[in-house]
Amino acid sequence: MQKAISGTMVRGVVTALLLLLAWGCGGTSAEDTGAVRAGSPDAVSAEYEGHDEHGDVPEAAGEPSPLDGQGTATVAAAGPAEAGAPGTWTITYTAAGEGIAEGGGVVLQVSPFWNWSAPQDRFAEYPGYTTVRCSDPDVRLELATGQHPFMVARIRGKALSAGETITFVYGDTGGGANPGGAAQADRYAEHGENFFLKVDGDGDEFFAPIARHPAVDVAAGPPVGFYVTARSWVSRGEAFRVTVSALDRVWNRAASYRGRVELVLPAGLELVEGAKGPYTAAEAGARGFTLRAVEEGLFQITARDPEGRLGEGTSNTVFCGEMLNDYRLYWGDLHGHSRLSDGSGSPDDYLGYARDVAGLDVSVLTDHDGHGILPLDANPDLFGQILRATEAFNEPGRFITFGGYEWTNWTYGHKHVLFLDPAEAEIFSFRDPECDEPEELWEHLRGKQAMTLNHHTGGGPIATDWDHHDPEFERLVEIVSIHGISEYYGGPRSIYRPVPGTFAQDALARGYRLGMVGSGDSHNGHPGTRDVSAATHGLAGIYATGLTREEIWEALYERRVFATAGRRIVVNFLVNGEMMGSEITVADPGEPRLIMGLAVGTAAVERVEVLKNNQVMYAEAGEGELLHRFAAVDESVAADGDWYYLRVTLVDGEQAWSSPVWVTVVEEPSGSASG
Repeated sequence: MQKAISGTMVRGVVTALLLLLAWGCGGTSAEDTGAVRAGSPDAVSAEYEGHDEHGDVPEAAGEPSPLDGQGTATVAAAGPAEAGAPGTWTITYTAAGEGIAEGGGVVLQVSPFWNWSAPQDRFAEYPGYTTVRCSDPDVRLELATGQHPFMVARIRGKALSAGETITFVYGDTGGGANPGGAAQADRYAEHGENFFLKVDGDGDEFFAPIARHPAVDVAAGPPVGFYVTARSWVSRGEAFRVTVSALDRVWNRAASYRGRVELVLPAGLELVEGAKGPYTAAEAGARGFTLRAVEEGLFQITARDPEGRLGEGTSNTVFCGEMLNDYRLYWGDLHGHSRLSDGSGSPDDYLGYARDVAGLDVSVLTDHDGHGILPLDANPDLFGQILRATEAFNEPGRFITFGGYEWTNWTYGHKHVLFLDPAEAEIFSFRDPECDEPEELWEHLRGKQAMTLNHHTGGGPIATDWDHHDPEFERLVEIVSIHGISEYYGGPRSIYRPVPGTFAQDALARGYRLGMVGSGDSHNGHPGTRDVSAATHGLAGIYATGLTREEIWEALYERRVFATAGRRIVVNFLVNGEMMGSEITVADPGEPRLIMGLAVGTAAVERVEVLKNNQVMYAEAGEGELLHRFAAVDESVAADGDWYYLRVTLVDGEQAWSSPVWVTVVEEPSGSASG
């Protein structure tokens, strides 16, 4: 009879595993983050503080032997996997080659991200209960579990021969006798979530991953409501796109929705094109409509279920009015993660959500270079998978993508790296001694059309060291994301664990000419939308001449961008007629500067503030309207290097920020004459 030493926490085994398994980032304990109440503001910060602070497990010294990482694995489920729901998964490993020597073993690793239950073998009535059996009755299995949710089965008694199997029943309920033993699935819907297996074939305590890990799909929960997005600024007579998506309670894309939707259109908008029947499998819960603005004004579109089962959704505000110059407003989320580092979902899931659900115009997937169960810097095929998806989803005029990744340096701060041409994209990892300082990163990027953006600059999980700056690559700064706002120290909804001197205003005060963007830094596979567990998110408003890679890149480089904390607040800001991000020249320092702008809120505008050199020089209260225009004059003597930017606050506390406009004073030489 096959024997398993169940519940044994073998100290030496666990220690060796913690030194050997390069699983990437893991969670923190309650002691690390402090005890917080679910749903409280502190709970929000703690979740993301813990998420990005999990330390890597060091890799073992030396190299794997040819016997490590051998074998195959499959997975079978007792039923369909539903996001956040309990389930049972049977993972069967089959030995290959020379099998596994006595003292070797197999590790089952479930994702440490987004609430998969940790496998455990001690309590049958508790989540994640896992039983393990071997097909060879003479092999004993010695089990141990670890902090980064894994279970190791050590081979004792005799070697495991090729063709023999080790079977893990993860979430074993004993055929329903102990329902509490089921394992909870990822709370976010995704395709191809892996169960990772590593094998020590010769008993030297080096575990190497098998070539192909078994995977399961996780479906969304029942749909509860509609999410609606629309273009924010259009001209009279212009046709524009509206997206209506069915979502579950945590904003997963409810791909199985087969109900109907009705659009409630205000006067001034008309339907041009859109299906009226039930959602189809091809739509996967997200439907596009084409509308036309036949009158100027402010509009919001409501989507409702004619049968009343789903909650209504209302779009962002659509402003139909005169366009500015030759620029159009596009929305982007330039920073987020998939399951290929420490997020959720495949690259296709991520970009599909950005385009079809969030209704974004621009999206960049920026997975970590050296964090994750299979880090990108050690697995170039995975980065290739990201780049292939990036190219597949890029569609000029509809949806734009760039190559990218995150340089996740824990000394100088985190930067996401963007490449205009994905063919030029390359991982220059913070773990590489030749690329572990900002100047070394920029040197590697020289000759490529690339940008680096600092994010969560003002605090947790790590602040930015602004002593390092290269204006060739650092044109923008991300001032808001799921981690909070990094405009200035002590501001509202500030980033957690704030560090004085590291905020965006501090960088501007150093003379750095940085445009301001928001982006999600999302890890839930939902770019461009609010995370239900975070107090803020982040979006980038982009003023470009058109929707191509080259035109969007030019707008980013020229800083014709603004940031919002997640809502589609329209911001426009000009100094002496020049757009945000500009550098204007003033010949007469005493000549007044004309400052103009507008804001279109998703709720009424509470106030607009013009900041000069980080100080409020002009403020104007809103009048309870969605649209607010203003004009101001700065009659003070201009100084070389002055900068102005706009801050907008809505009545619900939501905010947006323009990029600055900088002043260069070029006085005429003394005694010069004209005429």
